Amino acid sequence: MSERNPELYGIKATNVDTVLTKNIFTTYVPISAAIYLDDKNKKLHYLNVCNNLLKVTPKYFRELMGLNSEQLHNVKWLSESRNPHYSKSVRAPGIDMGAELSSRFLIELEVKLTVVPTHAEDKITEMIVRQNTQFNFAERICYNFGKFLSNNPTVEELQSLIDAHEDLQTPFIIHALWKTEGHGSKIDKEHALDVTVISDLAYLKILLSSRFEKNENNGNVKTRIGRVVDLILSWVKEYKTKNRITYKEEAEGSRDHLKITLYPSEYCEDLRTIYYRLRLTFDDLKNIVTSDSIKKLSPERRLDASIIFTLANTELGE
Repeated sequence: MSERNPELYGIKATNVDTVLTKNIFTTYVPISAAIYLDDKNKKLHYLNVCNNLLKVTPKYFRELMGLNSEQLHNVKWLSESRNPHYSKSVRAPGIDMGAELSSRFLIELEVKLTVVPTHAEDKITEMIVRQNTQFNFAERICYNFGKFLSNNPTVEELQSLIDAHEDLQTPFIIHALWKTEGHGSKIDKEHALDVTVISDLAYLKILLSSRFEKNENNGNVKTRIGRVVDLILSWVKEYKTKNRITYKEEAEGSRDHLKITLYPSEYCEDLRTIYYRLRLTFDDLKNIVTSDSIKKLSPERRLDASIIFTLANTELGE
């Protein structure tokens, strides 16, 4: 669609009629919040690999996107998009968000919006990653790092990408967090929202570090995440040997769906403080989701409902 008055802060052009429907709203809010933070001269928390360690590095959103402030505001944000350069992918699913500027595709991004606290409070927040995202990630490895891998890639080779090529890492996951007062619906007005970013190699390091767990006999048992790593390796092998990467064969019916749950704060201690001290207030959130847009929301998801609930309580003086 063409440029319009933003329904969410900073989102001027998209490929959808509205960003306020239930399946799209939670994808666009993190992008909008990242633009808002950038305009407030606040850097995002960028989880990346530094000297083979996971580290949070403050980076402006425009910097991560390779743009200046004006260009950031002129990006067309493409929901359920495909990177047009990924020409060897077969029956591939879309990724949450693509960024395009002046008809030039910039990057594809997975987008997450999670609540603090999750029900296991020591975990702080919970991130669900589905199999289509694992394929999108395998594409990123194939197209951006494939030249460094053999025709029969191994876990050790994936680790070597982290060891030797951290200068090539780029953002893969835009992760926004919103905070409630306890486990209720009311948003924490002082610490309502914030945005972190996870690089592709940081995500790979998380996966590789969680391939096994100890069983009751103190032996190593492959985890669900370990099976995801095996699946990624199989996709990379197909790319290297057959010059294609196939998400699903044409005649294939149902298949094992490897959905995983991640708790990012388990992998980097600095995230614990960041997750509890979200920087945007509820007033900031109302600037991101304007009053006109709030009126159009259908409160079918937790953030939608919580914005309306908290706003109603505010107007009642509670």
